[in-house]
Formats: sequence, structure tokens, C-alpha cells
Amino acid sequence: MEFLKRLLPAYTPVSIAAKGGLAVLREKVLQSFLIGLFILGIPAIGLAVVQSLQAGQSLLSAFYVVIFIWISLALVKREWPFLLRTGTVLLIAYILGVSQLWDSGSLGEVRLWLLIFVVLSAIFTNLWISLGSAVLSAVTIFLMGRLLEVGAISTPFKDIFFQGTPYVQSGVISLMISVGIVVSISALFSGLARVLKEREEMTDSLQKERLDLENRIEERTADLQVRLKQMNTAAEIVRAISGLSDPEAIFQRVAELINTQLGLYYTGIFLLDQAGKNAILRAGTGEAGKAMLSQHHALPVGGTSMIGWCMANRQARIALDVGNEAVRFNNPFLPLTRSELALPIMSRDMAVGAITIQSQEAQAFDENDIIILQGIADSLAIAVENSRLYRELERNLEEVRVLNRNYVQQVWSEALDESGQISAIYTSDDRNRDLGGNLTSLPISLREQVIGHLTLDLTEEALTQEDMAFIDALTTQTALALENARLVQETERRAIQEQKLNAFSNRFNRARDVENILRAAVEEFGQLPAVVEATIQLLPASAYDLSADSDQPGNNGKEKAL
Repeated sequence: MEFLKRLLPAYTPVSIAAKGGLAVLREKVLQSFLIGLFILGIPAIGLAVVQSLQAGQSLLSAFYVVIFIWISLALVKREWPFLLRTGTVLLIAYILGVSQLWDSGSLGEVRLWLLIFVVLSAIFTNLWISLGSAVLSAVTIFLMGRLLEVGAISTPFKDIFFQGTPYVQSGVISLMISVGIVVSISALFSGLARVLKEREEMTDSLQKERLDLENRIEERTADLQVRLKQMNTAAEIVRAISGLSDPEAIFQRVAELINTQLGLYYTGIFLLDQAGKNAILRAGTGEAGKAMLSQHHALPVGGTSMIGWCMANRQARIALDVGNEAVRFNNPFLPLTRSELALPIMSRDMAVGAITIQSQEAQAFDENDIIILQGIADSLAIAVENSRLYRELERNLEEVRVLNRNYVQQVWSEALDESGQISAIYTSDDRNRDLGGNLTSLPISLREQVIGHLTLDLTEEALTQEDMAFIDALTTQTALALENARLVQETERRAIQEQKLNAFSNRFNRARDVENILRAAVEEFGQLPAVVEATIQLLPASAYDLSADSDQPGNNGKEKAL
């Protein structure tokens, strides 16, 4: 099957295909012509051989067989040089033209075959070879006629050759016709060659444009894949920020996500210190990040580093080739960095930190990367703000807890000071039941402050988890009940004090002079439980001395003992 495929005109040998254009077309025409000769030559050669043998011309029969074999070889051996195969066809046409002198003696048939020889020469060769073939055809006719005239050669059909148009005139006509055919075919092929060349150039141009378009599509597709991966990374970072509460864990998780998902060399996150002068490394990837974190790596804001520059100027900065970047910190922990991108972390129009993203490839970042990655930095700013709010909330909660503990401790200390030790004891009524001897003390806590203890005498060595849970709930309820009771007592006490103040105010309102007002005041003060005697002294401002004994009245003062 492969052999038959190679015989078809559509198949072009590699050596011919490399030349392209007209050479390919001539190869197809030549193969088609050889196939036609082979198919038509089988009956023609058979008939010619039979007639030659009948006429006793065995040499001519052998000549026809050799020609057919040569045509068959030229048809099959497509790897032969094109000129060799073309020369075979031209030689056969020329020989057939010459052989007609002995075969039929007709000058017309000789001229026809020689004309075919010229036409084939014009088709398969160039202009000068074709003109040479036309001259050779005319010269052949002249030589045949001349040799027959002088008797140099002799054929059975000599008389037929000289019938009709004289051979000299026939040769001239043949030359004129041949030259016209050669020039026409050459012009046709020349124009065809230009058309084929233009088509090839157009095909090459279209092929180049197609390849360029495919490359652009591949580049655009790869770029879109990178952007999609960056957006997916940004979405995953947002989810990570919302799912983590520990700020330090958020920063490290974000750095790891950026570095892993985007295939980077190193990613680091810096935060501004409290003084606002240095950017402190808070998260870093790989062994380099661990080493720098252990050494508390920091860069000055506005210094000769990309992190410091982007925080001072509040805008991103790209180093496509770090070797040519003037503003950059040459980090010994990251010797393979070729390109770097620094992004500020903005919160309330202030740079509170920055992200450094580094790659081992030169020109790894562009302006589109800034758009996507800056969104990640902005998301991280939310984490920074949440971290600040989280720390502030923790601090406020701790202050509230301390205040609650102090308040509980103070009020219960006052309550115990007033009432003394408060306790309650329960003993089982089962007299057959001996004391266990396993004492267990459990705290009674109110708002994280211990206000009492529960002591249990157990018959067993330990309580079960269910018992512990029940006792814990019971002590909690006990603490709340005690606090409620204390609050009720305090409310009642304040209510009594309010009533006394109202009565005191009413008595003042009924008093009409200073002496009655002072008498009412000292009587009320004297009714306090801890007061034995009460005295009120009125002194002028000039006689009031902070260093004087409070029991000694001033010289100009007036003392009233009531």
C-alpha cells in the first residue's frame, strides 16, 4: 500500500518538496505523464512488438521493450534525480521521433514526435534547454533529409519521406512552431512560478501569523491561568483570614498560601513597629523565613530596601532584575532571588506593613500582578486591623475581669467583715453510716473570684465525672444565689439610708434658725452605731488652719456644744 501511495502524483519526494513552487508542480506533471505512458504503453508496445516481429524487425521490437522498461523504472524510482527522469522522457520522445524514419518514413510523424519532444522539454526544463531542443529538432530534420539525399542512409520508406513539403521548409516551419511553443510555455510557467511563489509567501505569512496567533493564545491562556490561580489564592486567603483568630497564625498561613499556590521562591510579611520607624518581619516561608524570624529581622521604613520604600511611599515597587535595582536590601538568606515585588499593607490610608514576594526567575512580575496581589495585601490589612482590635478587646476584657474580681473580692470582704464568718454544715441522718474520712475541698467562684469553699466528706476515694459536673453546676448556682442575696441586702440597706436621708432633709426644712439646724445634724450623726459623741464647730475662713488641732477652736471662732 505504501508503494502504491508513493507512485501517486500527490506524493512529493522530500528533495523536490524542499524546492517548492514550480519544482513540485513539474514533479506532479512528470509523474502523471509517466503513469499515462505506462498505462497506454502496455497495449501500444505490445502491438508495436508484434508488428515488428511480423515484419522481421526483431531489433526494433527489442528497442520498444527496452523503452517500456526504462519508462517503468522512471515511474517507480522517484528518488532518482529529476533531471535524470526528465531526460528519460525527453530521450524516449526524441528516439521515437527519429525511429519513425525507419518505421514509417513519414516526415509528418517524425515532425510530430520531435514537436512532442520540444513541448516536453519546455514543460520539464528551462527556457534555454527548451530552445536547444527546438533547434535540435530542426537540425534532426535537416540531417535526415540531407543524409537520405546523399545516400548516406537508406530506409525502406525513403520515397515517402520526400513526398509533400520539402524537408528544408518543414524543418524551418518546425523550428518556428517549436520556438513559439517554447516561448509560450516558458512565459506560462514563468507566470505560474510567480503565482506559486506569491502563494507560498502568502502561505508562509499566514502560517507565521497562525503560529504567532497560537503563541499569543497560549501566552494569553497561560496568563489567564496565572490570574485565575492568583484570584483563587486571594479567595483562599480571605477564607483563611476569616477562619483564624490568632493573628500570628494568620500571617504565617497567608505567607505559605501565597508562596505555595503561586510557585514563588520566598514570601515575607512585615508589620510596622509601635514607634513607626521599622518594619518587623512577622511571617516568612522556608528555612530562610525561620532563620530571619529567629533573628528578629527588621528593615527601616524609607531606607534602602524595597519594603522600606513601599511603606514610606505607600505604593508597590517591582524589581524585574534585582542586580540592576538601586533601592533593594541584598538579603544573604535569599541568594537566588532574581525578581522581587513589594506591596504595602494599607489601613486607613496608612502603611501598617508590607509583603515581599520574590522569584528565582527574572521579570517574573508585571503591572497585572500588582492588581491581583495588592488585593491580597488589602485583605491582609483587614487581618492586621482585626489583630489590633483583637488585642484591644483582649486587653479590655482582661481589665473588666480584673475589675470584676476586685469588686467581688471587695464587696464580699465587706459583707464578711459585717457578718463574720458565714458557713453551713450538713450531716447525714443515717446513724449507721460512718464518716468516710476522704475530705474534698471545692471552690465556690463568682466571676473568676473564689468567695468560699465546699468541703465534702466522702465515703469513696473519688467522685465520678457525672458527680463532679453536678457539683460544679450546683456551686455555680450557689454562688449566683449568694450574690443575689447580697445584692438584695445591699439594696435594702440603701433603701433604709435613703429613707433616713429623706427624713433628715424634712427635719432641716422644718428648722428655721442655725442653732436648730446644727442640733438636728448632730442628733442624726449621734444615732450612727459607731458614734458616741458628735460635735459641730463653725469657724470663719481666716481662722481655719489645716495644721491646727481639730479639737481646738480658733480665737475668733464660736463653739456650740449641743
